[in-house]
Amino acid sequence: MIGYLWAAVTVTGVTAAVALGLVLLLGRRLRELRDMLDTSGMPLGPDLPEPGRAVPAFDATTTSGDRITQADLDGPDVVVLFLMESCASCVSLITGLRERPVHEGPLPIAVLVSDGPERDRLVGELEPVARVINQPDGERLAADFGVHGFPAVLLVGAGVIRSASHRLSAVPREVPA
Repeated sequence: MIGYLWAAVTVTGVTAAVALGLVLLLGRRLRELRDMLDTSGMPLGPDLPEPGRAVPAFDATTTSGDRITQADLDGPDVVVLFLMESCASCVSLITGLRERPVHEGPLPIAVLVSDGPERDRLVGELEPVARVINQPDGERLAADFGVHGFPAVLLVGAGVIRSASHRLSAVPREVPA
């Protein structure tokens, strides 16, 4: 009987040690995942381009018929937004953009990467505050820029991506030209 008691205590102790180890590993992994989020809860990492990356060659037309190319991003800093209709954070960013101008530079460029039923409404909301690119290859354009997570807020100037974030507030209000 005493043998069974010692066996039960040993099995319980080993089980408790293994459970404690698993809890500690899980806690460590949760801290790692938390550190991969910015303050708004949006994931950071390989879904945004690295600062210093060259602007890719592109040729797009805005909803007002203006042509925008890589050369247009060789000058002063401009904000380039990549937005998806199905992204709740993107819709919130559009509201924020309408309430708070981004900075003193040229109007931002907003690339819509979607073709859902709300697309026309989003274009209407963006047109007063941004130059809107709303064409079928928006997803390819996002990939060419290195954007794989939405929303993406890029500060671009002198032909390179200066900064990338998921938050509009990451763009300084006054950007030096």
